[in-house]
Amino acid sequence: MKSSNITTPPSIGIANDTELDVDDVEDLGSTENKAREENMFKLDKIKIILKPLHFSLRCFGLAYDGAFQGLSSKFNSIEPENNTPTDSNDIEAGNEVDNRRQPMQSSKCNLGKCYCIAISVAMCYQVIVSFMNFFDAKNFLDIMQTSVPVAWMTLCASQQLVFFRASCTTIKKMSKFGKFLKELVSVKANDMSSTARQIKAIVLVAWLAYITNTFIVSFGLIFSADETTGRNEFREILVGKRYENFLIITYIYLSINLFLSGVWLFSTAAYVALCVLVAKRFDDVFKRTSAAISLKKSLNFAALRKEHVQLCHVVSALDDTLSPSCLVYYAIYIPITCVSLNVCIITFEESSTIKRVAFIFWIISNVIILFLVSVSGALVSHKTNSLSEVIYDINANDLDRESELEMMLLISNLNSNSTGLTVGGLTTIDKGMIITVFGTVVAYFTFLIQLK
Repeated sequence: MKSSNITTPPSIGIANDTELDVDDVEDLGSTENKAREENMFKLDKIKIILKPLHFSLRCFGLAYDGAFQGLSSKFNSIEPENNTPTDSNDIEAGNEVDNRRQPMQSSKCNLGKCYCIAISVAMCYQVIVSFMNFFDAKNFLDIMQTSVPVAWMTLCASQQLVFFRASCTTIKKMSKFGKFLKELVSVKANDMSSTARQIKAIVLVAWLAYITNTFIVSFGLIFSADETTGRNEFREILVGKRYENFLIITYIYLSINLFLSGVWLFSTAAYVALCVLVAKRFDDVFKRTSAAISLKKSLNFAALRKEHVQLCHVVSALDDTLSPSCLVYYAIYIPITCVSLNVCIITFEESSTIKRVAFIFWIISNVIILFLVSVSGALVSHKTNSLSEVIYDINANDLDRESELEMMLLISNLNSNSTGLTVGGLTTIDKGMIITVFGTVVAYFTFLIQLK
């Protein structure tokens, strides 16, 4: 390749020993264009995979289009990084396209952001109204019964704010979800059809649960009044004794409940789906490495270590996005479950069938969701070190000096790696933590049974 040494005149006062010639500039521009096209291709694949989930999140104000659009404009920018010269016509053409698209994208993002804020305000209003029911409590049992739906509404409002904040982006700062997508795009992408099917299945289950829950709540609030007394216990549980005879308050709650239930279910679906997406990437690396070792093929340990480090960065970005949500789960679901157990055991001999069914439903749903979140988080934490299961099967005597050094560095990363999903950054979710949490709930249930 040609090179030219051009000495800068002394009068200019700049020491510039070498400059790139035209061929070097064309090669660098071509390389960056290929990298940009590859990133855009991988981003499009991720968009297709996450489209059902992202659509559902947007429906209930959990996210908007800011993350995808900000990342697309970053990868699709004409001017390359590192101050590499490019053709001025390409820059002008790219800027003209961006200028035409920017107002439309900005308006769409602002509209989505306003929609999310409106839902946040409605949920916060419902939480404040539900807190008023504590003033009508006559004894400790009434306080416990009131605290369960209030805590559930608080959880839904908190999750909506957490996910909305994770998708918020500005001109100067990328959103947390956008940073996660950026790290995910940088990782090698193979066949992801199975991942797409699993995410579609998760979203479908969430929609079925949402439709069922909405139908039951709507029917209970409107048509489940006692014919003799006119008392609606279902409305008394959810809306409160203070407002059970106010139909306007009931219909307002019914409208807001459409979003409360959606946030409740699809925030969980998003957590599980994103964990599955990342775990599948680790599985792909594990399968390729395991197959190469079993077939006695040579491994590029430098590339393998780099890919593992990139995946760990993906996990760190995912944890930065989901750890506040996980903290809300553990901080609210565990107390709700314990209080619901207490209420059920204390009131189990009463004649109120609706109350018993409602609180048993809360217990079962809380345990299932907490279990799904815990297992999904522990799965990702386990997958970060999955390579250690096969890497020790390699005979170091068959490697050259450089490969042996890279393998030792990889093993060191695996042994010292503490990357994983956490509960608000406080503790990593693993199998031991799951046993501790659910063991505590079972122990509390056993203690209540003995008291009864």
